[in-house]
Amino acid sequence: MERAKSYSFKSKAPRPNTIAREIRNGRRWKAVSKLKRSMNPVCEPCASQGRTTAATEVHHRIPIEQAPELAYTLENLVSVCSTCHGAIEPKAGDGGGHVISQS
Repeated sequence: MERAKSYSFKSKAPRPNTIAREIRNGRRWKAVSKLKRSMNPVCEPCASQGRTTAATEVHHRIPIEQAPELAYTLENLVSVCSTCHGAIEPKAGDGGGHVISQS
């Protein structure tokens, strides 16, 4: 008895989360992130609430998955502490990220 062939159709376009991962792991992102934190060394959300907390991370206002062309744009970045970043970032499986307004 002959076995049926199975076909797999895979898109040749990279998946959005793959693009985001490549950006986040790249040298260019590390340099831009460091630049943003040197320009704004205090967590911006904390500062808006009168607290002074060191920024240890950088968040994209418009997530990379939604606008990879804005990944390195300083106006799209927010210096944040890990606590604020955890509150802003989506939960696993949430579908891509939350847009935060520009302050």
